[in-house]
Amino acid sequence: MKTALIIIGGIAFLACAYYYNKRKHAVPMTPEQALDAVFDELIKTSVPEEIDQLSMADVVAYFKGLKLHKGTDVAFVAQTIQDDRKIYMLASFNEETNEIENYKLILPKSVTEDLLSAIGQDKMMVLN
Repeated sequence: MKTALIIIGGIAFLACAYYYNKRKHAVPMTPEQALDAVFDELIKTSVPEEIDQLSMADVVAYFKGLKLHKGTDVAFVAQTIQDDRKIYMLASFNEETNEIENYKLILPKSVTEDLLSAIGQDKMMVLN
């Protein structure tokens, strides 16, 4: 189960990095650079929602409210730091279209321990 989650997450992340790199840059990018570039693009067009606290329950509730297709849509949580602020992205990656869909940017004042420990030091966490 954990191995499958890691494989799916890796595939989705690499597909996202490849897609972004192919469309926007001629120079190869690392997955971390691709994720940062995606955040940069989304932040240009979307204002992060400011909330008091972000929890794992909030993340689960967000994704339960979406109509994701198993085997096609990969739900993930990503984090980045922009202007000394930690911003979280809740999104799904469609493996058929190679597009990030249903995204939401969140700027929480705090994050619960359960979500922090789930993400750890990673920039992205894939959910299944």
